[in-house]
This record gives sequence, C-alpha cells and structure tokens, in this order.
Amino acid sequence: MKPTGARVRGVAARLRARHYQGITSAEDTLLVLAYQQGIERQVAIDALLEAHRGLGLAIVRAYARPQMIEDAALEAELGIAAAADRFDPGRQVKFSTFATYHILNRVRRYCVANNWGIRLPEYAAYRAFRIVKILKAQPEATNEHIAELLGLQPENIADSRRIIESEFFSLDDTYQPGGISPIEYLEADQMDTLAAMISGEESASIRAAIDRLRPNHRDYILARFGFDGSEPLTLEEISARRGISRQAVHDALIRAMERLRKELSDEAS
Repeated sequence: MKPTGARVRGVAARLRARHYQGITSAEDTLLVLAYQQGIERQVAIDALLEAHRGLGLAIVRAYARPQMIEDAALEAELGIAAAADRFDPGRQVKFSTFATYHILNRVRRYCVANNWGIRLPEYAAYRAFRIVKILKAQPEATNEHIAELLGLQPENIADSRRIIESEFFSLDDTYQPGGISPIEYLEADQMDTLAAMISGEESASIRAAIDRLRPNHRDYILARFGFDGSEPLTLEEISARRGISRQAVHDALIRAMERLRKELSDEAS
C-alpha cells in the first residue's frame, strides 16, 4: 500500500486507540515507507517508536544495569530509528526482526562501554560480559566449558575471569569514618575550581555557558554548586528533593558537567 499523509495519520490513530498493541506487518511497512519517503515523517517514526517500545525495553532489561536503563532505553529508540531508515520491505523479513538486530547493537555497545570503571577494549569488555552471563546461569562452569560455549581458548577465558574477579573500589564507597565518598571528593574539587572561575575574570563567560545549558542540566549544576546564590546541596539532598535515587542524581550531574565543559570548549575555540 502506497503511503499517503491520510493513511499514515489513520494508522497512527488506530495504533494509539489500541495503545500501540499488536502492530501488523502491513502497518509496519506503511509507516516505514512513509518515514523513508518523508510523508508525515514525524508521525510515522513516533508511531513506530511507541509500537516497538516493548521490544526495546525487553532488550534493555536483558543487558542494562538498573542505573543504566534510562540511557539504554534511548539507545534502543535510536536502534528502532536506524532500522526504520534501512528496512527493505521487499526482503520478506518482519520489521520487528530487522529492528531487533539494530536495537541489540546499540544497547549492547552502550552497556559494554559503560559497564566498567576502567575502560577496556570493546572486545574484552563484551567477552567478559558474556562470561558473566554464563557464570550466573552455571556458577560451577570451568574455563574449558565456557571456552567451548564461546568458541574461545581456555587461556582467553582465564584472562577475562581475572578481570571480572578483580576488586575495584566504588566511587560511592566511604573511604574514612564519617568521611565523604571518592565521587564527592572529586566533585568538591570541581566545585572549588568552578567557584574560583565564576568569581574571577571568567565569571561572565562561565555564567553565560551555564545559562545556555538545557534547563535540566542547568538546574543540577546550580543545585550542586550553589552558583545561583543558594547553599550547595549534597547528592542526597538533591535526591530527596527530586524523588530519584542518589545514583540517578550523580549520573545526571556528570552529564550536565560534560555539557558545561563542551560549552566552554566551543566558546574558547
């Protein structure tokens, strides 16, 4: 069926009426062709994203740790959009099957890249990730058995298991009685640096860069560092005010700081 604006809007309306459940192959094909041909493009991709959100979340939950789910879900949506861009209806493959590959690729890469405190080569991190999944299901599995399952040499498995079993400290650990965590120590150093800059000659440019941030990023930085004249808040205080976990606050603050650094870098160049 050739996509037209009316047909695309009609399919989107019917999917919305049934809460995006049970999308058919014909509906998938119409929406994908509309997206590729620029016919009600936003309506088409919004409907596809909603209709296949469950598929994306199922993959995310299989790979992502709890604190990574929100960002991994965004990667899943990017995978669905990539699949819509590349899908060929003439290949006799269901869109959901085709999309699964792209969602898996995006989500797996994200999880592998963000699952380690020390950055490992992607192949090493992914190998370790697969070994962990096997060990969860078969705790007594030997290196030889795991090697056979993965098509690797036992010495490769031994190397990966040494990485997995190494003890790394957590940035949330308290390193002295009544003390602060390492991440708060690092943030305190960042706060001192930014506070010095904002009260010095670079004050105007720093404030301008903060003002250019998205409201959510700006609010986190102002709350954590007190640059709006208020007292700086701890991660726990921000967590309580926003009704989210401390880890979620920490992750959001890191993203906000990265955006601020980029704004300052772009201004300098």
